Order: sequence, then C-alpha cells, then structure tokens
Amino acid sequence: MSLRPIEGSKLRLIAGKCYFTSKRYLYWIFGGVKFSRKKSNTLLPYIQFAHQTSLIRQLKNADMYLQHNKIINLKIATARLNKIIVRPGKTLLEISRKTYKKKRL
Repeated sequence: MSLRPIEGSKLRLIAGKCYFTSKRYLYWIFGGVKFSRKKSNTLLPYIQFAHQTSLIRQLKNADMYLQHNKIINLKIATARLNKIIVRPGKTLLEISRKTYKKKRL
C-alpha cells in the first residue's frame, strides 16, 4: 500500500481550479461580505498594531533568495494596504488575480 497521493488527470486539475475559483468569486459577490474600500490620507491618532521581527533569517534547507523575495513581496503588499481603513463589520480583501500575477515574486 502506497501513501503517495493519486496523480490527477489534467482535465480534473483544470476543472478543480475552475470550480474553486468560481466558488471564491461567487462568495465575494453574493456572500454578504462587506469589503473595506475606504482610504484615508490623514494619520490616525493611535497605532493599533505594530510588528518588529527580523525579516531575513537563515533557515535550514531554504535558499536566501527566498528571504529577499519575501521582503520585496511585503513591500508590495504594504504599499497596497497602507491607508486602508477597516471599519467594524467590514472585511479586508485587497488582492486580485492581475496584481497577484504581475507583482508577486
């Protein structure tokens, strides 16, 4: 008895991708979720969350270029998410297929 996963056919992989992508988009449109879209150019008086961790760490069995790619991806994400105000009852969703394919390393 083998514990390896069963290889799926290309048709099954494509159908599964289309199904789950459609399911996610339908949830975004008809799921009753309210997304936060408001941006503010003024500084807010309080810091709600601050994070300080070293971004580059030597990991076992991981190439260092992946650590540098992580920093670039975080810079791209913070530039897009900066100044978005998430009000109570709203959800933060700031990713699209176009930006995901174009900018992420």
